[in-house]
Amino acid sequence: MKRKSLIKFLSMMLASILLTGAFSTTSLAVGDNIKDPVICTSFSEFKAAMENEEITYVSLGNTDELLPVVEGEGVLAAIYVKGTKRLNLTGYSKFTAPTTGKVYDCLLQVSGSELYVQGSGQLAFASVGKQTSNAVIRNIGGRITIYDGYLRGYFHAGTYSMAICQDYGELKIFDGFFYSENGDSINGEDNSTYSVYVADGTAEINGGNFSTSNYANAQGYGYSLFVGPNADVTISGGTFYGIQVPYANRLSDYISEGLVMSYSGEKTDPAEFGTITGNIEIEVYREITSVDININAPSNGSSISNRVYNIPEGAYFHTANWYEDGVPVDTSDKFVAGKSYKVMIYLLTDDNAKFANNLTSTTINYSKAKIIDYSNDKEISIGLEMDFGICPENIYSVEATIDPPMEHYTPDQYVSCGSEAYKQALAGDNMFDTPLQWQESTDGKNWSVMKATDKFSVGKYYKVFIDLMVNGNYKFATNSQFDPQVNAKVNGNTATVSRYTEEDPEKLISVCYNFGILNDNVIEEIRIDGVTEPVVGEKPSYDCAISGVGYTVNTAYSNNTYVINGICWRDTTDDKWVYPKDTFQIGHKYKVFIDVKTDNGYEFYTSGNSYKPAGWGYIDNNYATFGVQSDARFEQSLSWEYTCQPKTISSIAVDGLETPADGNAPDFNAMVDSDYYTIESIIWYDCENDMVEMTSDDAFAGGNQYYVLITVVPTEEDGNKLCKFVSDKTTASLNGVNVKKIPGDSWQDVTSAVKRVNIWYTFKKATSENDMFISGQVKTFKDENNEVTVELYKEHAFTPEYRTYVKGNNASYHFASVDPGTYTLKVSKENHVTAEYTITVTNNSVIQNVETWLYGDVTGDGIVDSTDFLRIKGHFLGTYKLSGLGLLSGDVTKEGVIDSTDFLRIKGHFLGTYNLYK
Repeated sequence: MKRKSLIKFLSMMLASILLTGAFSTTSLAVGDNIKDPVICTSFSEFKAAMENEEITYVSLGNTDELLPVVEGEGVLAAIYVKGTKRLNLTGYSKFTAPTTGKVYDCLLQVSGSELYVQGSGQLAFASVGKQTSNAVIRNIGGRITIYDGYLRGYFHAGTYSMAICQDYGELKIFDGFFYSENGDSINGEDNSTYSVYVADGTAEINGGNFSTSNYANAQGYGYSLFVGPNADVTISGGTFYGIQVPYANRLSDYISEGLVMSYSGEKTDPAEFGTITGNIEIEVYREITSVDININAPSNGSSISNRVYNIPEGAYFHTANWYEDGVPVDTSDKFVAGKSYKVMIYLLTDDNAKFANNLTSTTINYSKAKIIDYSNDKEISIGLEMDFGICPENIYSVEATIDPPMEHYTPDQYVSCGSEAYKQALAGDNMFDTPLQWQESTDGKNWSVMKATDKFSVGKYYKVFIDLMVNGNYKFATNSQFDPQVNAKVNGNTATVSRYTEEDPEKLISVCYNFGILNDNVIEEIRIDGVTEPVVGEKPSYDCAISGVGYTVNTAYSNNTYVINGICWRDTTDDKWVYPKDTFQIGHKYKVFIDVKTDNGYEFYTSGNSYKPAGWGYIDNNYATFGVQSDARFEQSLSWEYTCQPKTISSIAVDGLETPADGNAPDFNAMVDSDYYTIESIIWYDCENDMVEMTSDDAFAGGNQYYVLITVVPTEEDGNKLCKFVSDKTTASLNGVNVKKIPGDSWQDVTSAVKRVNIWYTFKKATSENDMFISGQVKTFKDENNEVTVELYKEHAFTPEYRTYVKGNNASYHFASVDPGTYTLKVSKENHVTAEYTITVTNNSVIQNVETWLYGDVTGDGIVDSTDFLRIKGHFLGTYKLSGLGLLSGDVTKEGVIDSTDFLRIKGHFLGTYNLYK
């Protein structure tokens, strides 16, 4: 006998015994894991499985049955759910109550037990009761979670029906269809019906469709949801036809904050409504009223990126298409100054979100974007287009000169700029009513704005704010968060650069310079700010800012070895000087020495005939030590000791984690490409099996959902942590996909503390044996620790459908659940060409081994030698023809053509006079 037939036979036998009460429930051979559920196609099998505490997983297929008659009077449930049950609806099932004997109050009763329902099928109950719940599922102190499926209450011979009736307990609904209908009124009695009835307990409704039907002779109303006076109900999404709440309550008491409600298709205030009858459609959803997104704008020499930032909550990125001079380009290209660029970005909404009909703002990088057609349903999709025009030259540094504070003088209002690429933004273009803004303070902490007619006074602190704007075809450089990446100097000293949130940082920036305290001609206090403290792995910085008037850094003091611009560093742990090429080591102490000199007309405060330093000095608000000098009136040295700090990490990437596939064991060998942090643990959870933690001996089941928790911690060296994470703000990616928090889903999030980052990720569907995949070996050369990027693009797409990162010169890749179609597979690695392969997936999986070659290695043997030189020379002269990867590898200048420069560089490489991979 086949296994499933045997199982079915045993289940039927056990059901028969249970129904006759011959003996108590015992364990079945199946139903203890999701891969092998108890399969039911009859009421007897269904009842036996659901009432057996030893069974967890139950699958219900097609059946349409009249429930057995139970002689006597009173009411009972057709099935009493026991233990924890995970019910998968795979077919159409309907159970009809008989009109004689005891009355079936409900089909399933959950009392002190747990029931989880999912699937694409239907579970229906046709009732006959007149004053009973008549529910498909009744909850009396249990816990019910509905992921999806169709629950339907039918009118048979009673007055009403329900999908779910909760007396008390806990109910969670994520999606699905819930329907009930009412029938004949008995003696004019009220026969209002409810698809979901919550008398007491808690209920969280995150989505779904809830509706009822009224027959002509019904004496009541249809309400898709009933909320009792003692019930705690939260609605975070869904479509309803009628909601009944306690008389004094408003719907706003139940709808989650930040969501909106529509009444017959018109958005309305839920605070204005209490009970609404069932002929009115009500939707609860998150309304997206503005789309103000950012993308890396064209910047000469930078890579074209499809990464979109600041996507509004409730929406997600679908695709972005770039055009260069009207021709499509992809992310393997770079922006080129002088060429014109345009981008089209497409967003979609989550299930319980909609774009507003009239968006208040649609911008890309703070400029108004054009809305383009994307689909017929404007509420769930949007396309934005931005024409960036000509790619400008970037400005990475600015310099401004202004008269410093001098006693009895008024503030200078105009600056001289160090380049024609930018200029001072005057009133009307800047954020002030004056050409710039001066501020003064008596303590260096509390500041007030000066008037143009005010005068400087000795003993006060002063700083100036200067707005700069670009000229012509230039722009200020920005980073991925659109913060300025511009170094600024005022009067030759380092200044700070910031942006205005309401202005485009590529066009306008703010430069602030703190002059510090205004001294008389004798300088008692020396203040130095802006010293970059030692961070592990970083090289020493030789910049700082003077916060005072009458003195400056003595940049002439330099020995071109370890003293640069008047600044030097000493490793006091190892007692040696630090050179510019050195990097700081964790746990070491470093002392910075800064040499300063007076401006004309000033001198430092000293004492005695030997003019020893007698004032006081500060480095980054730390009380500094003065060096011993014979005459310190015009030159002094200050020092302060730092302890090397761990590197601050705000973004981490975990790659190489194999996705769940049917029959495969969980992967515990993901990797990070960083010396500063490492993976502490990887924990897999089987969410279909009571969140049981999985081991390497377990196997995934196709079609099931799995959770993974990845914990990342700092790498330690001699007991010192090499990095610290940004608490609550560290972002993470898994296998190249940014992990984005999903509201209400604790298993799709990134949580971070200084010493730990947890990545919670949900794999919605493990691949099964029927899913197609693309996999194979990847062959590369040189450094085995360098990542190899493997990307799979749909035909004509500009963004990859799949991306993975592997390491090793002979590595494996795997893309699961690939839909039929034509794809381009791209393979890239540092110092290698980008190899492309065309793959067609039909009804079978594809094994595609791939390779990519080093630049200059036209023979593909991993080395550049005389053979490569002779072949590329022959190709240039027309005596030999390169093709495929060899043709790509020969173009070492990446200009799209092989010429004399290419073969001369390759010749120099194998002779040792030129390095192709520097």
